[in-house]
Amino acid sequence: MTNKIIEFIPSSEEVGLVVPAPKPAKNYIPDWYKAIPVANQLKNPSLDESGALDNATLKMCMPFSDSLTSGYIQETPYDIVIKRQEDGSPYYWYVTQPQIISCRTKVSTYISEEYYQAEFTWLAPWIIKTPPGWSCIITHPFNRQDLPFTTMTGIIDTDKFHHSPFGATPFNIKASFTGVIPAGTPMYQIIPFERSKWESQIKPFNADVNRKKFHILKRKLSGVYMDNMWTKKHYK
Repeated sequence: MTNKIIEFIPSSEEVGLVVPAPKPAKNYIPDWYKAIPVANQLKNPSLDESGALDNATLKMCMPFSDSLTSGYIQETPYDIVIKRQEDGSPYYWYVTQPQIISCRTKVSTYISEEYYQAEFTWLAPWIIKTPPGWSCIITHPFNRQDLPFTTMTGIIDTDKFHHSPFGATPFNIKASFTGVIPAGTPMYQIIPFERSKWESQIKPFNADVNRKKFHILKRKLSGVYMDNMWTKKHYK
């Protein structure tokens, strides 16, 4: 199978010189995830009343791991300071260029009280170009509730739209946050996907098929999904 190529193009000469290009998401594994222990269920199994393992940790969940390591991450190129003004509105500043953050004075979408009532936007420094038939999901870094902001989600047909300026991605900053968003913080995650036509079907429940699949999943204490069903994803 031929590898697909995603291209990242600087939106200006300055961006190309000073703003890091998007990198594979596997380079941005958060420290809190790294600190989660891997329980060895085979050497020290612990079962609950139903017979299921109760000492498994999040490290054993491949779907969760895939969410952190799939696609690419655009990071902040410098520190961004967030302050609360006397009227409760946010104020931001940074000490260098290029501009990658702005704030819209008119809010165009619902913002919950958890966030400052201001619509911030990431100004995409790098343009994304994908092969024909491929688009990109631009979204908040998966499962990163630890970040002091939430980036909104959008889908761009990056095989056709790859121009400068590339666009602005809205995000909301938590109202409880004041301080520094450090350089190198993940701004958004980029997930390329192939556009296809889909149809849905409703199928009846099959007890025999379900019983066989359940047996396969439970025949070993751990690792069945990773060993038999999981497919390694490649992003370079």
